Amino acid sequence: MSLDKIQLNYKIKIGIGTILFLTAGVLSLYSIILNWDIHCKNPDHLITIEKGASANSVAKLLKKELCLKNEGIFKIALTL
Repeated sequence: MSLDKIQLNYKIKIGIGTILFLTAGVLSLYSIILNWDIHCKNPDHLITIEKGASANSVAKLLKKELCLKNEGIFKIALTL
């Protein structure tokens, strides 16, 4: 094999490895975010979310009802 082909194959392997590593990292982060427990202060209270409500309005409602501490993480989980 020529030296050019060896270098090309090496670059392709590095690129594929990097993509696989980043994909595994993103999937792991997403899995962690989705598995976080949501504990409301009053679990017997029914919270009604209007049809067509935005992620921002749902996050604000859940924070107001003391179910969320961080609205941003909730919105990230919905976006991913």
